[in-house]
Amino acid sequence: MFRGFFWGVIIGAIVGLLFAPKRGEETRAQVRTRWNEFQTNVQPTVDSIRTTVQPTVDNLRTQAQPTVEAFRAKATDLFEQGRQAVNARMNQTQSSATSSANSTNNA
Repeated sequence: MFRGFFWGVIIGAIVGLLFAPKRGEETRAQVRTRWNEFQTNVQPTVDSIRTTVQPTVDNLRTQAQPTVEAFRAKATDLFEQGRQAVNARMNQTQSSATSSANSTNNA
């Protein structure tokens, strides 16, 4: 919801600049003034939302941490297994190639 509001303000400001009948200097001063007003009016709301939401975010982060660590451990283990399988296959292929080369040379 807030994201839509933010983008609406930005798009409105851009459209307003494109169709503004004022000189550039006046328009820039007006944009600066309106931007400052916007920040002044919105900042308390943003701070309030941040204050309200932050404990929930911290709680979720704390609850998710064991799952994230377990996932990382499993991913690391799977990566290591994959690396070992690739190395074993490379060694097997290299051995087969060496055997074939020796057979060809001896024939």
